[in-house]
Amino acid sequence: MRVKRGADVASDHHLLIAKLKRKLKKNWMRTATNRRKYNVSPLKDPQTREEYKLNLANQFQVLQEQYEEEPDLNSRWQNIKKILTLNCQEVVGLKKTQQKDWITTESWRRIQLRKEKNKQ
Repeated sequence: MRVKRGADVASDHHLLIAKLKRKLKKNWMRTATNRRKYNVSPLKDPQTREEYKLNLANQFQVLQEQYEEEPDLNSRWQNIKKILTLNCQEVVGLKKTQQKDWITTESWRRIQLRKEKNKQ
């Protein structure tokens, strides 16, 4: 900022010139909401893994028959993507987020002790 004396108006105010710089915010929140994380830990179990493979093979077999009719590559990719996501949601499921307590029980205990000492 700069203040310049001697504005053309007959007043005791000074002319103020300011240069502002602005940064654009990154749009990271929108991209993060579109992502889905799947719980892949059940796939370590052989029974669940076989169920997943069997379900996926059956759906791809149906898709193979449809490929002969669809010449468009984008529509094929969308069908493959849809099959994979639906299969993951059915067999494996979405990953559940765990939220931590913002104050631990140990901290609550220390707060209570401090309040008791301050009362005495």
